[in-house]
Amino acid sequence: MASRLTSQAILNGQRGLATQAATAKKSAAGSKAQASQLASGVSVASLDSGNAISSVAVLVKTGSRHENYDNLGVNQVIRLAAGFDNTKNSGFANQMNLQQMGCKVDVIGSREYTLYTAQAPRNNIGSALGYLTGIIDSPSFKPWNLKDQIYARQVAEIAGLTLPAVANELLHQAAFRTGLGNSLYSSEAMLGQHKPAMLQDFHNKNYVADRVVVLGLDLDHDLAVQAGEQLGLAKGTGGGPAASKFYPGQDMRHAGTGATAVLAVGTSAASAANIKEAMATRLLQYVLGLGPKIKRGTASGQLSKAVAKINGVSVSALNYSYSDAGLLGAMIVSDANVAGQALDAVVAALRSTNVTEAELAAAKKAMTIDLEDQTSNVTAAIESMAVNMSLGAKEAMTPAQMAGMFNNVSLADVQAAAKKLASAKFSMGAAGNLGNVPYIDQL
Repeated sequence: MASRLTSQAILNGQRGLATQAATAKKSAAGSKAQASQLASGVSVASLDSGNAISSVAVLVKTGSRHENYDNLGVNQVIRLAAGFDNTKNSGFANQMNLQQMGCKVDVIGSREYTLYTAQAPRNNIGSALGYLTGIIDSPSFKPWNLKDQIYARQVAEIAGLTLPAVANELLHQAAFRTGLGNSLYSSEAMLGQHKPAMLQDFHNKNYVADRVVVLGLDLDHDLAVQAGEQLGLAKGTGGGPAASKFYPGQDMRHAGTGATAVLAVGTSAASAANIKEAMATRLLQYVLGLGPKIKRGTASGQLSKAVAKINGVSVSALNYSYSDAGLLGAMIVSDANVAGQALDAVVAALRSTNVTEAELAAAKKAMTIDLEDQTSNVTAAIESMAVNMSLGAKEAMTPAQMAGMFNNVSLADVQAAAKKLASAKFSMGAAGNLGNVPYIDQL
């Protein structure tokens, strides 16, 4: 349930997708879910509804929380290096062959996992698996690729971060310090310091079979199993990250000029391991409000009502559910001169949250719509499904199928989650013009 935070489109060959789509054969029996556990330790699941376009996702339970002080930012470089030379194929061979197959490959990074996805016509997906697994299990990290291209991409990605992205990174650093507090992006001090030996050492220790989930969508289960079997990864857990601890009342700031302040505030919330409470917290996020659904639209939710009389402010509730920790709070984008006033109003609204039956019904309806929309977005759907499998789900479920679980959450469950906010202590990440922003422990 942790949100996708960074992504990279590696190879995008569209040839064949349009014509192959016309040959889709719907399964008369509907979607069929299957699961297997390989001897290597790789978990495999599949869900086949008979569509002509197949997808394979390989989730490695390794993200920025697995980094240490000496290699901070290493996951960003490994993600950006995907698709370049590996010990099985050259970067040129990866590019040309996958394009010829009409295959699209993406890499998504988060604090807890790195997700590799391939999408291709059903009759070509089997041929694409060898290239996909080579990208995952056999990277070369050639010095010239790092120097000439990957480091430049890293700098450009960091330079392109928006103020909300920066505030979000600072919130995690304030709330967790290390582990989940590690940024998805390299610090300035580490730029250019991720050498081949460092990258290979991290890969060898963390890309291990026991931490891999393979998910196939709209393909034969045997092919999903084949993808898992082709991964040449060592067996072993690789050692898990340190347990997460929330630090309340902490501030991390990136002060700048301009007319805008962006504030991300959060308090400790349910982890994904506590399924019942995590689902209630997710619905509470919808009650608090996710901002306008359309451009220049009117926002709804309790937080938007709290700042309605303050000009130049928009607010959206945020919620992250990680394997052993969570955050619930708000993202505030404000004119700098009223940022302190907005922060005070939002924190007060969070601490006085009360949920009615009507609000919960509206939240469930909105979530159902969002989950059904997500199902039509293959990349988002397969990520959601793979993450749930990595957290212990027994079989693959589409986002639309997950909606039914949320409909069973009671008003008492959501009110219990809201009640915890009454005495909550928040931490904050802030970016932009912070001249009128108080420290979070002053509220």
